[in-house]
Amino acid sequence: MTLQNENGLRIGNLTIRLASQRNVKLYVLRNDRKELPHLTISWQNPSKQIDIHLTTRTIGGNENHQPIAKINESVLKSACEHLSAEMLKIITAKIDKIRKVRPGWLARNGYVVLYLPSDVQECLIQKLVPKQKRHGKWTHIVDKEIITGRKQLQEVIDGLYHPSMLHELAELNYREPVLALAASGRKKCKPRLISVMLITNPNGNSFWVRLDNLAQEMMKNLEELMISSIKQMLPNNAWETIQGELHLDELGFKT
Repeated sequence: MTLQNENGLRIGNLTIRLASQRNVKLYVLRNDRKELPHLTISWQNPSKQIDIHLTTRTIGGNENHQPIAKINESVLKSACEHLSAEMLKIITAKIDKIRKVRPGWLARNGYVVLYLPSDVQECLIQKLVPKQKRHGKWTHIVDKEIITGRKQLQEVIDGLYHPSMLHELAELNYREPVLALAASGRKKCKPRLISVMLITNPNGNSFWVRLDNLAQEMMKNLEELMISSIKQMLPNNAWETIQGELHLDELGFKT
């Protein structure tokens, strides 16, 4: 299993990857400095302890492990609870400041909404990246004609609705993001593409909000909270070691 081939969540200059085999491993690495080691946190080990170490790849593909700490798994549970609680506080604090969007505003500004039920989404994905046999193996290949617009998909055309469709989705308590697209030829549509989602505030009121600015802000908060949670469960000066080896001061993380 190579680290480079695993899927990960990219947050700024950090990438987080999760792998599960005999145990569970969380990798944290700098995606802008490949020469630096990556942090590995593993749990569900036979020892019932969380193993934390830094891994450096050497010439020839060998790995050098630098032990950082071993702590009881109960500490990880506390750190996760801390992360969830803090994220909830941030979302609650920002919920009234999030930029709201009304179906009427979208309609007046020339937008249509794209709504695709889950079964249609699955069908669309199969068309976008159909399975093909290459070099004797079945693999998913992107259909370039669809991506470049030379081929139109009826599923997308059928999924375009007047923004009033959002009222119906709200009644269904639909909680997935919905795309609002600028209708062809409408010059005043800025931006051309908006992602909106239905949320409910602590008072129980539901409304649609724009996700464009919210996503960037939440990613920044997630980055800070992730580091805070790791620091909380580390003993002694382990954090200083991690910070120094990954040069996290370059990213604005302080001791």
